[in-house]
Amino acid sequence: MIKSLFGGIHVRLDAATLTDALRPLFKHLEKNLMQKLNELRAEIAANTSATQSVVTLVNTLADRLDAVANDPVEIAAITAELRANNAEIAAAVTENTPAAEPPPQ
Repeated sequence: MIKSLFGGIHVRLDAATLTDALRPLFKHLEKNLMQKLNELRAEIAANTSATQSVVTLVNTLADRLDAVANDPVEIAAITAELRANNAEIAAAVTENTPAAEPPPQ
């Protein structure tokens, strides 16, 4: 194919030349895309793990409370344990929550 560029300068581009010219760009894009995909997979794995930990925590807590439903002393002990762990749990959630990205302008 012949294209006229900038006041009569002609450039001849064939498929092989164009492919050769674009190959480095495509390789670069593929590398970046794969890197981003791997980062996303790692984030999903971390979030899934955190979610499973929370589900386990809640289910364990529910089971413990069911087991001591009629024992106010044990319920008070579980409540105290939860309150003692509040700061640690809040820190873990904050630490593992990525900062919100600013909206595109």
